[in-house]
Amino acid sequence: MRARTFSILFATVSFAAIAKEDPQQMLFIPFVECSQTRCDEFILAQGVIDAGAPARLEAIIRTPTNNSKIVVFDSPGGSLAAGLKLGRVIRKNGLDTGVATSYSRHEIGKPEQILTKDAVCFSSCAYAFMGGVSRSLQDDARIGVHQFYGDQELSNEGETQTLVAVLSQYLKAMGIDRDLLDIASTTESTEMAEVPFDYAVKYNLDNQHPILAQWELQATEDGETLVSVNQQKAGSDASTWIAVGRNPLDVRGFMITVKHGLLTEDTHPNIAEQISQMEFLQSNICINRIKCVALSKFVSWNYEKETQTIDAGFLIDAMTLIDLLAIEGDLVFVSGFPNEHYRISPSVELGRFGIKRGLLALNKTDP
Repeated sequence: MRARTFSILFATVSFAAIAKEDPQQMLFIPFVECSQTRCDEFILAQGVIDAGAPARLEAIIRTPTNNSKIVVFDSPGGSLAAGLKLGRVIRKNGLDTGVATSYSRHEIGKPEQILTKDAVCFSSCAYAFMGGVSRSLQDDARIGVHQFYGDQELSNEGETQTLVAVLSQYLKAMGIDRDLLDIASTTESTEMAEVPFDYAVKYNLDNQHPILAQWELQATEDGETLVSVNQQKAGSDASTWIAVGRNPLDVRGFMITVKHGLLTEDTHPNIAEQISQMEFLQSNICINRIKCVALSKFVSWNYEKETQTIDAGFLIDAMTLIDLLAIEGDLVFVSGFPNEHYRISPSVELGRFGIKRGLLALNKTDP
């Protein structure tokens, strides 16, 4: 039944029909694309993913002249083991990934040069793409998955688990919804299930446009009532959990707890030092990032190694926060963390559904 549902939701095409005359060794092509206001540097990963591709990309990344932080793809796939290694190289080096329909070199003062048209990212390329910290798909980009049978290179590396288990662990590590693997598993290896953009967002394949979560009332083990939300951060697999409860020491106030997760020391080696900088930063709740209410810190920012989170606690006047939410606009928690540390910053865009009703309910409860 589920497989039939997938066949309705996802366009399935012949893999052989879409294969292109790509080089049998993946090429990595640095290029610059400029608009009227800025220039961005990219690395185009083009062609079949071969066993040597991960090492070649790492060598380019470590080249002193390389300034690119974004790898974009045009590949029909190739070695699954190499695709997974490629994704891990990308993640280890903190790079972003993208897939568009075409790429062009466009430097200031020079004519535009088309590098490739009708780009795709299929099969093992999709797994390499998952390695990006920030993953962006153009609305009409073509990215697809399908079944893999036993991979000899993976077996030679001593994998004792099934291939599905290996891929499941990889998706979890990269922050991708496990349901995407169900789609791959129900698509024959000779076919390709192309993932529509809205499902790419749903499964966190594209993490630039996370769905805004709903605020919900909940009760703690101590009997305390909270209104909370766990919101994924745009451009990252990290999420920020925010909970609002009554301040037991002030009947007119709320206590706000913030936890920001998925912050490993491997990814952020100087995390303790960076978190210490937050002691001097003002945190706010804002509407449209213009109208803001300052939060009074009562628990300093702290890094918890075991849970891989940073957390802090704040105080705010209850009616001040409720009145702020009467203003129309986007709700944002702003930690004040510097832009250069964006990925470990708890700052996050928040949905509004359920929060005002929850705060009004909190305000009516006895402290």
